[in-house]
Amino acid sequence: MGLEIERKFLIAVPSEEELLSKGATLKSITQTYLLPSEGFPVRRVRSSVVEGVATYTYTAKRPASGEFSRVEEEYEITANQYLELQKERDFELNEISKKRYVLAYENVLEIDIFSFSKRYAVLEIELPAEDAPYNIPSFIKVIKEVTTDYSYTNYSMAKRIPEDF
Repeated sequence: MGLEIERKFLIAVPSEEELLSKGATLKSITQTYLLPSEGFPVRRVRSSVVEGVATYTYTAKRPASGEFSRVEEEYEITANQYLELQKERDFELNEISKKRYVLAYENVLEIDIFSFSKRYAVLEIELPAEDAPYNIPSFIKVIKEVTTDYSYTNYSMAKRIPEDF
C-alpha cells in the first residue's frame, strides 16, 4: 500500500506527434469501476495495452491526510482475475476508455486523452510530496488546475462528464 500524490490540470489536447517526438510512451487503457468495499470507496480494474501487449491491474483508493493525497493499493493481476473481478462491476458507473501518454520530464507526467473529448485532456504530475516543486513543459497548454476539483477524477467522470469537458 502506498501514497498517491499528484497535481492535476485540465489541458488542451496536445498532438500525438508532438508527444511521441518528446519520448512519450502510449498506453490504451480501459478501466471498470467495482462496487466499494469496506475501507476502500473507490475500486477498479484496468486493462492497459502497450505495443499490443495487455496487462491488468487492480486498484483500491481512499482519502489520506493532506489536500490531494490518497492511500492506494495497486497490483498486477492475471487476465482471469481481471475477468472474475468484472463480476463486481458497479453498473451505475461507465467504463472509462482513454489513451495515456507517459512522459519523463522533471517528474513523471501522465496525459490522459479520453474517448469522449476531442478538445481537452487531463495532465497528472506524480509528486513525492504535496509541496514538491514541478514544471509543466511549454508545449502543454494548461486551461486550469483541477487538483482539488473532484469532478475531474476518473471515478467522477465515470458518473458524469464535467460540462466544460
